[in-house]
Amino acid sequence: MPVSDALFQPGRVVASPAALDLLARGGIDPVKLIDRHVSGDFGEVGQMGPGCLKDDGSHEHSDGLALNSLAVVSGDERILSVYRVTDDDRVYMETSADRSYTTIYLPEEY
Repeated sequence: MPVSDALFQPGRVVASPAALDLLARGGIDPVKLIDRHVSGDFGEVGQMGPGCLKDDGSHEHSDGLALNSLAVVSGDERILSVYRVTDDDRVYMETSADRSYTTIYLPEEY
């Protein structure tokens, strides 16, 4: 699934029935979340972009975003996004370290 402006490929995308149900109830298209995920918008984890780079080339952002940024660059760690669907509900999107698959699931399904 090539995506323009993608920082990495998601591989095969799978989702739990509960996550798909929540997204449907929230009126959220899972494909739009996948686009956000692969372009570096990791939802509540943070967003990669020029604003998070310091003059010395290091990154300035949350620990979760720092881990995702390193994973994108190194290509050998998982990438996690957290997207709010309602005030109380979120879905997680996780791309495997080998980039062979991405899973969309609810936090309680981990």
